[in-house]
Amino acid sequence: MQSRTLLQALCILTGTFLVGLLCFWQPVLLKKLDLAEYDWFMLRHATDTDRSSVLVVDIDEPSLKKYGQWPWSRRHIATILRTITDNGGLAVALDFSLFEEDRTSPKNILQELRKGGCPEAVLDGVPEALMDHDALLARAAQNSPVVIGMQLGNFPPVKDPPKGVRLRLFGEAIKKNRPQFPSYPSMLRPLPVLQGRVAEGFLNGRRDVDGRTRRNFALAESGGIIYPGLTLRTLMRSLNANIITMRRTFFGLRACIGGHFFFVAEDGTIPIPFHKHLDGKRTLSAGKVLDGTYDPHVFRDKIVFIGSSADRGMGQLSTPLGDRTPRMEAHASLVDGILSGEIRTLVGNRHPLQYLLILGVGLVSGVGVLRLRPWMAPVLPLVLMVACHVGAQICYAHGLWFSPLWASLSAVVSALLPIILRTAFSEHDRLRIKRMFGRYVSPDVVTRIIDHGAEGIDGEQRELTVLFTDLRGFTTISEMLTPHQVVALLNRYFTPMTDLVRSSGGTLDKYIGDALMAFWNAPLDTDHHTLLAVKTALQMQATLENMNAELRKEFGVSLHMGVGIHVGPAAVGNIGSQNLTSYTAVGDTVNIASRLEGLCRQYNVTIVASDAVMQACAGQVEGVYLDSVRVKGRHGGFGIWSITGLVSDRPAASGSI
Repeated sequence: MQSRTLLQALCILTGTFLVGLLCFWQPVLLKKLDLAEYDWFMLRHATDTDRSSVLVVDIDEPSLKKYGQWPWSRRHIATILRTITDNGGLAVALDFSLFEEDRTSPKNILQELRKGGCPEAVLDGVPEALMDHDALLARAAQNSPVVIGMQLGNFPPVKDPPKGVRLRLFGEAIKKNRPQFPSYPSMLRPLPVLQGRVAEGFLNGRRDVDGRTRRNFALAESGGIIYPGLTLRTLMRSLNANIITMRRTFFGLRACIGGHFFFVAEDGTIPIPFHKHLDGKRTLSAGKVLDGTYDPHVFRDKIVFIGSSADRGMGQLSTPLGDRTPRMEAHASLVDGILSGEIRTLVGNRHPLQYLLILGVGLVSGVGVLRLRPWMAPVLPLVLMVACHVGAQICYAHGLWFSPLWASLSAVVSALLPIILRTAFSEHDRLRIKRMFGRYVSPDVVTRIIDHGAEGIDGEQRELTVLFTDLRGFTTISEMLTPHQVVALLNRYFTPMTDLVRSSGGTLDKYIGDALMAFWNAPLDTDHHTLLAVKTALQMQATLENMNAELRKEFGVSLHMGVGIHVGPAAVGNIGSQNLTSYTAVGDTVNIASRLEGLCRQYNVTIVASDAVMQACAGQVEGVYLDSVRVKGRHGGFGIWSITGLVSDRPAASGSI
């Protein structure tokens, strides 16, 4: 029993350890499931806070139809920038690359004409200020709070890198364990004409294993300088801030810009709080800005992101909102989340609390399953899974994301493994019981024992009817036969006797030389067990009498048997050494039955039973009172009887009324 308990405990701990490994390594399939749960929580708990601080200017399909295909002339972008600035915009971010010159600039068109065979080509009537659209954009950007994108990566070194941000660290924890943001050897900057006139933020994106964008790269390092992403740089420009304060808390990094606190992951990313009910309320078509059909107050005190949702390659992302989410929407949602305090703190898969939760839920599930009834065992893991998800909802509502997947998985695995082990134990017990009792009782009784579990096989006190048999003068008979004949004779004798015991529901205890011991009412309760034992004894005598004719022909001998029967309390169970046990009964009742069998020769009868047997079979058994005896080891005496038959076997009286 102790070894089984240890195995079950080891099984539970193994289950929690396995889930802990899965949480640490995060296989792709489980990671996708974890992300899907996060999406459900995020979209379900999106609040209806004011989201009017951000505006998206979308170069959409109607705008492209009216003003030409993408990429647009920088002259159009410059016009939009001036419009936003003149109407009170706080900051403007250009969510597209400006790494190449505008091919629609008149100077570039003129160069192409001259290279193409028209060296004398000129453009009359075009003012010098309009010859270079990139310079036009640079002049417009210089007077606007504009942020444009750069790209970090394996590019040629730059002589004059852009300005980064100042990172101020608070607390000994973060100073001892500084955050390791992504590092890049170099960068690709926008056109030289724009450099130094605008703020720059990197455009590098991040996708999860399922291809969806849920976090935005906020901070990265290159050449020892910390750079913010386009979104964070735009927010800082609107707040006139260039310092990010950061401290390390129990759950991760906590940053602050201009009094706004938010969570930053160790990899420099910030979770984006997407909202599915915006329905384009903060989006303005770029075409309306160019043709003047817009409300001038729409830009006042707004952070504006300009991009193209029509550009499927660069302007659209796969997010929890869908596979064609405008990239500007991700920027806008992140800025909104920081300003409104909706950025959740993500407890990583390698945080100690995750493993404590896995261990705690696993232990509750595993131990609980072992203590519950088998039909209730599957209910506990389900209850724990629901509890994990309810707890995750409460945490998310209070700004903390704890994935319920790993604790739920621990509840299932830690319950499943003990159930499998218990099933294996049960099957082992079934085989053990079948192997053990198959020698003692009939197959149908074995089936009943297995079905009922036979809880008492390891020891219990029961009322038993015990029967002993012994052959008279067998020592003399065995001297007349060869050893082979002795064995064959005993086998012939024991076979029908054993069948009679088993067929009556009795349990064969053992063979003792030429003697046999059996008992009734164990391991299962048996009705009228004393009467069954008496009937078996009578059938044994009748069977032996019928056998003697054959035995005389085959072996030249006749067998005579004495039977002793007693009923009373006895200890019954598996008894023996550590390596060898036998299901048997011991106690005073067994000793008396053995002594009664020995009295058969003294009183010259075939079956001797005690008073207790006759009382248990009152009115059903016929017998002759023999004597009152006192058995060795007992202080008081009791009556003994010779069983002669059953009352039901007497012929009915005949007559007429």
